[in-house]
Amino acid sequence: MAKKDSVGLPIEVIRDPLLNHKKKMFSGFDLDEVADHGPNFSVTEVSKVFFARTATWLRWSESQGYTLLNGVPVADRRLANGGEKPGYRVYSLAEVELMAYALAENMAIDLERLRTALYIVRFMAIQYGYSIN
Repeated sequence: MAKKDSVGLPIEVIRDPLLNHKKKMFSGFDLDEVADHGPNFSVTEVSKVFFARTATWLRWSESQGYTLLNGVPVADRRLANGGEKPGYRVYSLAEVELMAYALAENMAIDLERLRTALYIVRFMAIQYGYSIN
């Protein structure tokens, strides 16, 4: 079993100079403002772009509790569709970052997929004008 740090992630993640797992990229940001500023992603977009998986896989992972951090869902926002049914789920970059950590901590993704997802979050945040660590 790999040695883990205080956050619960294997030590190998610590050694990546572009990623600082002890301070999340969006720590210090108002998450509602991040969601308002965008970009926001659908279930399909998150699963394909960040994890190279299907939307079915992401929905299944959520149903298994793999996207919980400390017992709390990393995201639960839905766009209003004007009808009686709830709208579709959307995720901000900050929520995708937290989701990646949750999936890794729950062993739903491996370290390489975690690292890749965090790189994509980081590069998209820069493209959208976020000043991140």
